[in-house]
Order: sequence, then structure tokens, then C-alpha cells
Amino acid sequence: VIIFGINFTTFLLTMFKKFFFQIHWFLGITAGLLLSLMGVTGAIYSYEPQILKWLNQDSYVVQAAATPKLTPAQLYQHFRLTQPKLEINSISIAASPTTSSTINIKKEGVKRGYNLLVNPYNAAVLPELRGQQTLQFIQQLHRNLTVGKVGAQLTGAAALMLIFFVLSGLYLRFPKKHSFKKWFLLKPQLKGRNFIWDLHAVVGTWLVVFYLLFACTGLYWSYDWWRAGMFKVMGVEQPKPKDQHAGHQQPKEETAALSTQQISSILNQTWTGVNAQIGREYSSLTLNIPKHADAKVELSFVDAIPQHERARNQAVYNYQNNSFEKFELYQDKKLNEKVMSSMLPVHRGSFFGPTYQFVAMLAALAMPLFFVTGWMLYLKRRKQKKLTQAERQP
Repeated sequence: VIIFGINFTTFLLTMFKKFFFQIHWFLGITAGLLLSLMGVTGAIYSYEPQILKWLNQDSYVVQAAATPKLTPAQLYQHFRLTQPKLEINSISIAASPTTSSTINIKKEGVKRGYNLLVNPYNAAVLPELRGQQTLQFIQQLHRNLTVGKVGAQLTGAAALMLIFFVLSGLYLRFPKKHSFKKWFLLKPQLKGRNFIWDLHAVVGTWLVVFYLLFACTGLYWSYDWWRAGMFKVMGVEQPKPKDQHAGHQQPKEETAALSTQQISSILNQTWTGVNAQIGREYSSLTLNIPKHADAKVELSFVDAIPQHERARNQAVYNYQNNSFEKFELYQDKKLNEKVMSSMLPVHRGSFFGPTYQFVAMLAALAMPLFFVTGWMLYLKRRKQKKLTQAERQP
């Protein structure tokens, strides 16, 4: 009975492994092409800020002047006089004397507004960013294949498959005898199919952590249930959509709109008070344009040396009593809160520093390797199967 039980268990494990193998290779030679596209486009878009700055030095960098930079109030007054139809959302001033200022304006079809880069000394509008539309196209390819909700479902399914590929791949290559050399070192002395398999398996093992992180964080944007689960697992309260708070904002909408002079005065008081009381160096400071006379201005600022491009500090300044009502530093957040408020930097790798981000980019670019080697292994198996069948025929 014991021998029978052992043999039956071995049989089940063998069948189970064959079943996983069949699914692994079938999905690999089909969905692998989609994952390859997502990997390459993701690798490119992960360096979007750096690419834009490299292509647009004439927009991001200006000649330092002997006079001080224009304040948010001065910039606001300038654009209200010269381009009164513009609806300004916020104004950002950089600490560096050679960095342009940013005016974020409302634009149809752009959820977070459109950024105008301006000369901080004379408010002249700088050249429009080159390459922005190309990078946005690459981003859409990565997120939804440029076909909206249908494409988003496909890329979401591909991310789930990536998790399956990683876990099933590890299971399929799990050896009876463990060896560091077997698991992590390429064997260039191998030839033909054996070398292709070794390349597929060993490089895949190197990149397990990167691919699991890509997939788990990428699904944050694909499925509501996954996103809600991430917040629950990380122990962070999920922010509610802004439209759920619309009812609380209704009374403010009924108050009279602020005039240009009132807004300029508020910005001036806030700019002066914040810089006097902030007590730390920053690389840029953004003031949201006030909509109501409630004595509060929302603002954010980036540390002189931020952890990553989305590590923003948030504050609310009361310009009537010259004090901060809210002052939240990114560095003071717990690790789980940092992760859930910085999902894009975690996904692209900048959350973990420039070295990790560079290696993560290489890992993403390596995605087509598994599609190609998977196909090569599949074709070689078919060829070998035909040869075996031909030899068996009389």
C-alpha cells in the first residue's frame, strides 16, 4: 500500500508538472508577444522625465539673471493681463536660478492640466516640449495598446499571465539537487536546444523579482479589486474618488469668485509666509490658485534631494493668521504609506534609486528574449517529435 501510494503521488506530480508545462509554453508563444511589447514600451517610458529634459534643454533651462525670479503673484498677474482666457490651476517656482517656472492651465481632455514652461525672469513662454506626444503614445501602448478599455483588459490579463509565467517557470525548473551554479550561472559550453533552454531558464531566474514587481504594481491600474486588495494588504486607507466629496464642496461653489487682485494678494501673502516659515530647502514649490476666500492655500513642494520624482510634500497655508494648518512631509510617512502613494515610481523602479531603476529597465527590455527563446524551444520540440514519429514508422 505504501509503495502504491508513493507511486501514485509521483504519478500525480508528474502529470501536474506536464499540465503546467503545457499551459506555460502555450501562453508563452501567444501572450508572450504582448508582454514583449509591454516590456519594451515600459522600459522607454520609465525614463520619460529624463528623456523630455534631454530633448528640451531650451525649455527646462534658462539663463540666470541678476534680478530675482518673478513670484507666483507676478506671474499670475502677467498671464491674466496678456492671456485672460487661460484658467490657471497652479504655479510652480524652482529654487535653481537656471530652471524655468511652470504654469499649469486647464485644457480640454487633459485630466491634470497642461504645463506651460515660462522664463522665470520675464514670463516669456518657452518652446513647447518636443517628444511629448511620442512618449504619450508609448505610454498608451504600454497601458492599453491605444484601444481604451478593451486594451486595458488585455494588458491586465497579460500582467496576470506574467505572474503565472514566473511562478510556473520556477516550479518547472525546480531540480532534485539544488545547486547555485545550476540556478544562476549561464553555461556557454552548451549547444543547440540545451543552450536555448539554459538561457531562457537562467535569465528568467535572475529577473524573477523584477517581473513579479512589474506585474503586481501594474495590476494596480488594471483592476479595481486588485487595487483595493493592495491597499488592504498594505494596511493603508484607500483614498476616495474626488467626486464622492463633491457634495461637501458645493457651498464653496456658491460663493463669489475671487478677483485677479484678490488672488494676487493671496498668492503674495502665501509666498512670503511660506518661504519664511518652511524651514527646509526645496527644489520646487507649487501654489494652487485659490478659488474661495477661505484663508487657505493648498501647496506642495519637492525636497532639494527627493527620494524620487513623485516624492512631494503637502501643506495648507492660512494666509490670514500666517501659519501652516497642514504640513505633511513625504519622508515622515511609513514605508507602506510611501509605497501606496508612489505606485508609479515603484512600478518603474525610481522608488528604489537610480541603480535599481536602470537594472529594472534592462529587465523590461529583456522581455522579448523569453518570447523568442520560447518559440525556438517550441519549434525544436515539434521538429524532434516529427523526427521521432518518422523513425517509428515502418
